[in-house]
Amino acid sequence: GPARRGEGMLSGKTPQFKTAIFPDRGTRAGATVAVRVESATAHTLLCSVAA
Repeated sequence: GPARRGEGMLSGKTPQFKTAIFPDRGTRAGATVAVRVESATAHTLLCSVAA
């Protein structure tokens, strides 16, 4: 779903229940998206969409 912060960003959960934030590329809610982790905070993974 939409990320709390960051216009045009979505958030999701990894299989390990970590929060991942990534750019919205027309992804539908509930879809599985392959992402690449670019950086991390204490509680969040900041990602880009994998090609």
